[in-house]
Amino acid sequence: MEAEYMALCLATQEAVWLIEIMKNFKFIQHNPIIIHEDNQACIEFANHNVHHAKSKHIQQRYHYTREVVKKGDIKLHIFRRQKIQQI
Repeated sequence: MEAEYMALCLATQEAVWLIEIMKNFKFIQHNPIIIHEDNQACIEFANHNVHHAKSKHIQQRYHYTREVVKKGDIKLHIFRRQKIQQI
């Protein structure tokens, strides 16, 4: 889960950067940016302040996603991969 959570943090940083660029162009954002994540544990960890054995070693800097979700700038959605059928 740690690698996925770190990647989610990087995606969050990119989303916040885009929000700031849009503000510079006087674009008003009314809805949060949706980030699709395929790891349910990452979404739960970012949405709720939960600690468990697998998360105790994650560095504090990667919890930036929690702050941005709480602020309402982004929203996390589960993305389920579907198997690609061969023709």
